[in-house]
Amino acid sequence: KIVVANGTSVTFNVIACSNPPVTDIRLSRSSDGLFFSSSSSSLNRPLGTAMMSPNHVQYTFTADRNWNGNLSSSARGLADCGTLIVPVIVLECPYSVNAICIAMCPGTRLQIQWTVSSNGGSDIKNYTIRWGRNPDSSSWNNMTTLSVSDDDSLTQQGGNYTLTGLERGVPYFIEVIATNDIGSTKSDVICNATITV
Repeated sequence: KIVVANGTSVTFNVIACSNPPVTDIRLSRSSDGLFFSSSSSSLNRPLGTAMMSPNHVQYTFTADRNWNGNLSSSARGLADCGTLIVPVIVLECPYSVNAICIAMCPGTRLQIQWTVSSNGGSDIKNYTIRWGRNPDSSSWNNMTTLSVSDDDSLTQQGGNYTLTGLERGVPYFIEVIATNDIGSTKSDVICNATITV
């Protein structure tokens, strides 16, 4: 099994049986059927490069989500040398973080709820809530980080949090950031709400 982070360079070596001589070494990925064939004059190489010698192919590619699935290698000559299937798991940052904000009346609180469509194959460790009073997030200095392992209301699929002590009549702009071992992803849209009562 190959487990790599998105963007990592991976080298896959295929050394085929040497007797009888190999006429073709073929690599293919299950996600879309793209393949590399050492005997083809017009090589279909899915975002990779190959170094070839008799009975050996060294294939290098940069991992992305298209490589998730199985990588198959087979060798053929006068006899079939068999097929090797290797599972490939590409770990990514979480993606598609969607947040909504709900003013809680009466009071000075905002409820934030969010969902995550995928943790990217690596468990989400924490969520960070950032907020400010204008749409330009570069000026925000309010932030709190929530650990998934310490809070039962947080899961790999999302969570909720309540901001307290806010002012009435002031618009608040909020984003949620999900973080795993690979990196962080901000919510797709900055949500906003104003406490009016």
